[in-house]
Amino acid sequence: MIALPLSLLVIPFALGLVFWVVFSLFAIMHVVRYGFINYGSYLMTCIFLGASIITLFVGYSLLLEIDLSTPFITL
Repeated sequence: MIALPLSLLVIPFALGLVFWVVFSLFAIMHVVRYGFINYGSYLMTCIFLGASIITLFVGYSLLLEIDLSTPFITL
């Protein structure tokens, strides 16, 4: 029998996270270059960055509680 650990699920999660970081950096660079016209756009950029940091921290803290060596499927 082959037991596949939960750590295999981290690979697609990490790829999605890299994809999200690349496009978030592109969006922030675009806003910095073209979007700081008024206070509202500056405020929305700060809200986006704050929500992103909070989301990453909460996801990281939730992943720390999971034992990734336990098998999620046995073939």
